[in-house]
Amino acid sequence: MPISKVLKDCLEKHVVSFRVINHPKTDAVNQSPQVVNILLQRLAKPVILKSPTGLVMAIIPASHRIDVAVLRLHLKARLVLASSDDYAHLCSDTNPEAIPPLGNALAIDQLAIDSSLLQGKDVYIEAGRHEALVQISTQDFRRMNTRAKYFRFSRPIIDMSERQYARADLQIYRLWRDATESVNNDGQRPLLEMQRQIEKLTELPAMPEMGLKLLQLRANPNASIPDLSRVVEMDPSLSAQVLKLARSAYYGFGGRIVTVEQAILRVLGFDMVLHMSLGAAIGKSFRVPKEGEMGLHAYWRNALYSGLACHALARLLPTAARPNLGLAYLCGLLHDFGFLLLGHLFRQEYYILSKVLSENPDQAITEIERHVLGIGHAQIGAWLMNAWGLPEEIGAAVREHHNYHYEDRHSVYVWLVQLGECLLTGFGIGTNRPSQCNKQELLARLGIKEEDAHEVINAIIADGVELDNMARQLAA
Repeated sequence: MPISKVLKDCLEKHVVSFRVINHPKTDAVNQSPQVVNILLQRLAKPVILKSPTGLVMAIIPASHRIDVAVLRLHLKARLVLASSDDYAHLCSDTNPEAIPPLGNALAIDQLAIDSSLLQGKDVYIEAGRHEALVQISTQDFRRMNTRAKYFRFSRPIIDMSERQYARADLQIYRLWRDATESVNNDGQRPLLEMQRQIEKLTELPAMPEMGLKLLQLRANPNASIPDLSRVVEMDPSLSAQVLKLARSAYYGFGGRIVTVEQAILRVLGFDMVLHMSLGAAIGKSFRVPKEGEMGLHAYWRNALYSGLACHALARLLPTAARPNLGLAYLCGLLHDFGFLLLGHLFRQEYYILSKVLSENPDQAITEIERHVLGIGHAQIGAWLMNAWGLPEEIGAAVREHHNYHYEDRHSVYVWLVQLGECLLTGFGIGTNRPSQCNKQELLARLGIKEEDAHEVINAIIADGVELDNMARQLAA
């Protein structure tokens, strides 16, 4: 039964009757109700904040967003959002993003529960691993949180217009401002300062030795398959990923593959393995939270599917117009790399952005970034690609993958990423919203038949179990 120990102990201590609702693993707590078909407003969502005296747990319906100004007023405390590192120790057998809403059991200093959560007869609680919900009565939920203060401090999440954004994101913006040490007179981190930090290589994770070796191979016109095999085999986890992909149902190779060299020679090819390995190697430099819509597992899952989609779609182009297949794969793999850099260098902004993104599933991510950060992950990622001297094609794909009017020398790589994202969105993969998809225009630009595009994407989706396992290993 996938219930965290602290939740299980609390249920037993208070002799609570409960029902466990198992569901497929999700990346964020807000996705669970959609999977099991319950109302978001019945799911208790804890928000952890910090005050000068300790941690504060504010429990609200998952259908709402917190109003920090009201919370500050009632608790008479200065509050900022806590990062997962601040409270991960409270519940070691759960994901930090799935911590149970049990202020008493976790010995939280202050506990507040939004009274709108108590209007129904039942409350649902995340069980601890995004794999199950626990249903209990509202009365029992109150008994398990006896130290709580009850009042209204949240508002329903609504479709965001410009004016609504200005109101609804004001408190989130203030949290960001209060938690940011380096600010200008307007209370915002200057964008030039962000760019300088990104461009100062001494303040970035250095390009991993594996990445440097692979870039040297890429620049060597005489590099051979044995040369590449020797470099890849220096990293056992990378070797395992290459072998798994070569053996996957997607490639349909019927023979036996036991070495990296065989995988390159018989199935994947030099360019594919080179660029796949390069993407995986440089991605290991960044440590961000694993869970959530912007977490490390979701990132690698989206990246792997997108990389294969770009590779497969590129193969559909006429030979004369076909780009480098390995480079097309790497563009798909790295196009959202800005999220990793944001989480690594600007943890507070990353945390806030991920919260707003998960609570506004129908809003374009570019709009959310513009209102919360004033800059997008595409620009942040492009700064790093330039700082590390990666190929121009990758920089263009990273920088322009949300620009649907882009036409320049590397357009084909950008369009492949955009089309891949568009087609994968229908399977719940990626951060794009369905309304952003411009499929027919992209198909026309690339000269790809719609039925052919869907056929190659369906082949990738059919191998989803293996790809999901690879993503979990890359995020480990």
